[in-house]
Amino acid sequence: MLSIKKMRQGRFENWAGNVKKEGCTPHEPQTIEEICTFVSHVYEKGGMIRSVGAAHSFSPVAKPEQHLVSLHHMRGLLDVDAVTQQATFWGGTYLHEVGPILARYNLALENMGDIAEQTIAGAISTGTHGTGLKLTSLSN
Repeated sequence: MLSIKKMRQGRFENWAGNVKKEGCTPHEPQTIEEICTFVSHVYEKGGMIRSVGAAHSFSPVAKPEQHLVSLHHMRGLLDVDAVTQQATFWGGTYLHEVGPILARYNLALENMGDIAEQTIAGAISTGTHGTGLKLTSLSN
């Protein structure tokens, strides 16, 4: 998992240690409004943003060039519908946090990989998948 302490110091390193970046500007928004303001500001300046999630990818897909954003403070359950058996989570929620939250509603994920250190947004955007021939990626 991405070290929040390193991120706050402007350093990025993925979990495997093979992708590193020094001197990026860290951001940890706590609201949608903060994200919108941040993105607008960086866009106006012509900057580049990378959302790093948990930095669990072994590839440089999340390597920041300038601005590094973490959704670490935007985690947890937003809504649950017991009738449709659907739940909505913040994108910064770590996969290992999902099961215990859903269990309170007698729900569970149908599909889960063996590594649960990723954030929901990171796992979906990078094609993370579970195991078994009939199970698709988490985004499905």
